Amino acid sequence: MSTIAKALGAAGSHPYRYGAITVALALAIWVTWQAQSLGKTLTIVASDLVCTQFFAAQQPEQQVVGRELPLLLNLDFLPRLEIDHANESVVATVAGLIATTSKHRPGYGCATFDDLAPELPQYVSQLDATRPPWDVVTEGYPAVQAAVADRFRQYGESNTDNAVNLRALIVMHRGKIVAEQYDAPFDVDMRQASFSMAKSVNATLFALADGLGLIDLDAPARVPEWKADNPRARITNRHLIDMVSGLDYREDYSPTGDTVALMTARDRGAYIVNHALVAEPGQRWLYSDADSNTASRSLRLGLAEHGMTTVGFAEKYLFGPIGANSVVLGHDQSGSFVGSSLVYATPRDWAKLGQLYLQGGVWDGRRIVPEAFVAKLQEPVPTSKGQYRQGMWLNYGKRYGEDSRAMNLPEDAFYFGGYLGQFVVIVPSSEIVIVRLGASRGEDGGNFYNEAQAFIEALHDLALSNAALARRMAVSSLE
Repeated sequence: MSTIAKALGAAGSHPYRYGAITVALALAIWVTWQAQSLGKTLTIVASDLVCTQFFAAQQPEQQVVGRELPLLLNLDFLPRLEIDHANESVVATVAGLIATTSKHRPGYGCATFDDLAPELPQYVSQLDATRPPWDVVTEGYPAVQAAVADRFRQYGESNTDNAVNLRALIVMHRGKIVAEQYDAPFDVDMRQASFSMAKSVNATLFALADGLGLIDLDAPARVPEWKADNPRARITNRHLIDMVSGLDYREDYSPTGDTVALMTARDRGAYIVNHALVAEPGQRWLYSDADSNTASRSLRLGLAEHGMTTVGFAEKYLFGPIGANSVVLGHDQSGSFVGSSLVYATPRDWAKLGQLYLQGGVWDGRRIVPEAFVAKLQEPVPTSKGQYRQGMWLNYGKRYGEDSRAMNLPEDAFYFGGYLGQFVVIVPSSEIVIVRLGASRGEDGGNFYNEAQAFIEALHDLALSNAALARRMAVSSLE
């Protein structure tokens, strides 16, 4: 090979070598950035979770750290945790380098705490600390009580051979508790997480504010970033609670997905406001935590115009009137209620919220939820194929040729639904409310829909038996 050719070959090889070095360096930077980003995400989620479960929900420390965190994160490794009981805060650390502090704020739950955390209005509870008595029936419902007991034998939290982790079951019939059971350490007084059942609470608060003339559900959402000439400004509060905003979003729980980024945002209600409008508002249904949190932020801003906080409004107009005095609304760092997923309440208070809807939004003769809002639950969002309206899961899928998850339940059944098998099911035709709480892997929460069907069938069998007995007694009185 000539000297010229060798020289050309040597010169030509340099760009490739430099290119390879550049690519390797860029890859190393990207990997480092990803590791730091994922580490930060993990510490935010872990510190918030442990802080909320321990200080706000008041669950036992060993349960929270030893059981809840591994179950919810579903990872082979966990961050190092430091719980400061005096300051009600939790520090989560990964690799000794990446750390996040979450602090409990009475009335607001827990949120990431740093120099950017705003001061929130001082919380003064408006709720009566005493727990109102319940009408509990211990006799007359043996089949329902046996069905509940059987579920706990198979799937209770203490049965470590299953992944269902059932923690609480309540069956109410005609306003009375007819079956109720818990698995330790959970009991009648321990608050449990809502996950996405919070969406039903969020929508209910909007309904109350609309009924009181404080906020118009059909008016444009209060989003300061959306000026009049912004096409997103046509999105209403109702569009948000119906999840038909049309904004680009993917309910994606992968480490780099939209939902995880939303969970770690300082202001969750602002996460989606600059996302592209990919469908006309009202025309496309897409399940979206982001829509729910943008709605919560709109609610906060609207109530603030009347000198109210979300938690103060909720206690005065919803939780107080129905005696649900255990409820805690979790807030993000900006001070907005996390309307997608952060509510904690005792199982009986979840049952009260269900009973309120069974009674058409009326409690002790007082209208709580506007009648028109309750009636709207019979009109699913068309593009949801019979499944959704106003923060509630509906059961009209068969009308749209769809196999809904609860299709074996009566068509008029509707429910609050949350991750890991949280349910409050309302069945007007059977006069029944079912609360089911747990930490169940799998879409159906341990095949909960069949479980609910068994309770309903037992109640129907009881009704038929009682009717037959009444007929026999009537005949005998005539003889």
